Amino acid sequence: MTNNLLKFRVFGQGHPVLFLHGFLESKSMWLNLDLESFNFKSIIIDLPGHGDSSIEDDKDPSIEYMVVQVLEIVKSLKIEKFSIVGHSMGGYVALGIKERLLKCSQKELNCFKVILLNSNFWDDSELKKRERLRIVDIVIKNKGLFIREAIPNLFSNKNNFKNDINQLIKSALNMDKFAIVYASLAMRNRVNQTEMLASNESDFLIVQGQLDSIIPLDIMLKNVNDLGCKIEIIPNVGHMAHLESTSKVENILANFLIDLG
Repeated sequence: MTNNLLKFRVFGQGHPVLFLHGFLESKSMWLNLDLESFNFKSIIIDLPGHGDSSIEDDKDPSIEYMVVQVLEIVKSLKIEKFSIVGHSMGGYVALGIKERLLKCSQKELNCFKVILLNSNFWDDSELKKRERLRIVDIVIKNKGLFIREAIPNLFSNKNNFKNDINQLIKSALNMDKFAIVYASLAMRNRVNQTEMLASNESDFLIVQGQLDSIIPLDIMLKNVNDLGCKIEIIPNVGHMAHLESTSKVENILANFLIDLG
């Protein structure tokens, strides 16, 4: 299905849950999980420039643009209340949706729960912002080189997931380099959402890989320390928990969303 720009798929019955993939991924990442056995309606979406979704040429890079596009899907499906599972970059979009709806004076839409899967809620440091610009430069010059180097580093044990890595690389190579640049700059430009989490602690669950090299555990714990939101740490897992510890992720999702079915 499509909203002209974004492609998506809907299946299952119950409380609607949006599944938003990460950088260089697509909605197909969620097919590794047995979502059809859960007691909620799953809506898996290709974010702008990823998978089969397109992106408008004249839009400045922002997570907010992705937020607006995803909410168009929600409205087209006539959904009023929903939750979100966001992986990595998809978590940033989930936070943007939650913030937008909390600030909206008209409560036509309500985002209940948000699960940040291998994602975070703070903005980029100055060092990270410089790194994003370096990535943009590499991608423009040699998209394939960046993809082949970046994706294996998402896993805690590359040798155990060679087939998954090769499939992810093959899929990412189909992306337009300017879509990769757009997403990189959008993440660079995102805002800090710590205050929103602090004000809505019970609405959030953070799922962290113990060996996540993209979001190191010590940094996550330091940022979560003063918050009351729940965190689940999955042992011996990197940035791709849905592949590295599938059954554990399924149990965590089902348990956190069980009262909404």
